[in-house]
Parts: sequence; structure tokens; C-alpha cells
Amino acid sequence: MKKDAVMRKTARALENAGYSTVVVRNIHTCIDIFASKLNRTIAVKAAYNIDSVSRDEATAMLRVSRMLGAEAVVVGENSQNGMLSEGVVYRRFSADCISTGTFPTLEENRISKLAAKSAGVKVRIDTSRLRHLMRINRLSTGRLAESAGVASETVYKYVRGEAYASLRVATKLERVLNGSITAGCGRANERNGGEVEASRFGNTDMLLINVGEAPFSGMMKRRNTYEISYDANPRTMEKRARLFGQLHELLDSNYPFFVSRKRNGRVHGIPVISESQVMGIGREEELVDLLSM
Repeated sequence: MKKDAVMRKTARALENAGYSTVVVRNIHTCIDIFASKLNRTIAVKAAYNIDSVSRDEATAMLRVSRMLGAEAVVVGENSQNGMLSEGVVYRRFSADCISTGTFPTLEENRISKLAAKSAGVKVRIDTSRLRHLMRINRLSTGRLAESAGVASETVYKYVRGEAYASLRVATKLERVLNGSITAGCGRANERNGGEVEASRFGNTDMLLINVGEAPFSGMMKRRNTYEISYDANPRTMEKRARLFGQLHELLDSNYPFFVSRKRNGRVHGIPVISESQVMGIGREEELVDLLSM
């Protein structure tokens, strides 16, 4: 039983259990099947041999699943040690792995539900920019700390470049300073260790998390969930747009879109916004309005 057969058997088991499914084909991705029923979402990576799943694929699958509030599972037939036993949960790079025979029992015996919260994010402070804004606003370190409601010692560390800041604290300081002080890229601590690149989306306080092995480039989660893909050749954009449309129908509060250097409009109904439009967005509500146009 090769990978396609594993995908077909798994999708059939999900549909027989009452799930609506989206099967991903002809796109390199860390997730092969998305399935949803009521308030439950499952993300499946299919592999004939579970040892063929790379660390990057497993990490990206877990990252996407957390953003979607989904349960992530690798479904396969064997490993390098032989056939997978039914009813046994294996582990590969922190991902749960089960046999195709075990999969239909998931309805009664759930894999641990993953939290729907996005990873906690730290941003790097641009110390030169921070000092410049303090100078033109005539604010001492103590006055800035007091106005922002932040401990003075914490602000001293930012001025000296000795600490990262939480996005919440950085945003408080930027409101007082009336300007951006983040260096553009930070790190998000993941549940199972390791770090992932995160960057501020436009001029909002939303953080874009890299999910490079997914069919999209990055994801954000606040009131809604956003899947983002960047410029690609027209054929690839069309294939991704069709998939994004299917996911939009399957998942609640789900807003997929493309970011392009020049073009805007829509591809198969999926919004395309330009990089210049992104930089003009200051709040999530403005992004939703732009995507709804």
C-alpha cells in the first residue's frame, strides 16, 4: 500500500465517520488531508512508511495544526522496524503516528487535542530606533516606562539591546513613542521546544508565523485564522487558490489570501493584495475589510 492508497483509505474512513474532507494533491505540503466535523478538525499526514516523514514536515504539521486548533496525526502502514501495530500510538519528531487500521477508532479514542492558541511571540527591539524615538519625544527611560506601564529595568534592557520584548510590551512602547521599534523579526517558543521565525504583519500587532512546509507560506491567528501565500508562478497560484477555496469552505473563521509584489484582485475567488497594501494595514479589522472587497 503506497502513499496514495493510504490517503484514499484514510479519507474514506473519515467520510464514513461523517467528516467533510479536503484532500491535498499535486502540491508539496506537510498535511495531506484536512477533515472537519462539528467542533473537531483533524490534520493528517499520509505516509506508507512513517520514517519517511522528515523533521521539517512533522514540525510544520504540528505548527499548522496548533494555529487551526486541529488534532495532528501521521497515518501509515509501517516503519523501518516493521508493520505498525493496531491500537498503538508511535512518535516521530513529536508527532503522533498510527496505522491505517487504528485510524477509524479515532472517533472513540482521540489523539490529544492541541491548543488553538498561537505560539507566544518575542520580538527583537531595534535599539537605534528606540533611542531615536525617545530623543525626538523627549522621553527619558524612566518616563517612557511610566507612560507605557512597563518596569523601568525592562526598558533599560531594551535600550541596551539585552532582551527581547513580548509583542504586547513592544506595542505599548510604540503607542507612547508613536513609531515602530521592532527589528522586524522575532522568535516564537513552540510547545515541544525549538523556535520559529515570526514577523509583524504590516503595521498591525499580528504576528506572521512561518509554516514553510505547508501549501501556504505563513499563518496568523487572532480573531480569525489567516493562511498566506506569496508570489508564485500563475499555475502554482491557481492550484493553491483552488485548495484555499476548499479550506475556506471547510474551516470556520478562515481567511486565505495571497500577497504579491505588484498585482491585486482575485485568483479563483481568493484575494490577492499587494505588498504596499499590506504596509497600510494597521488593525485586523482593516485586513478583513480589504479581503472582503
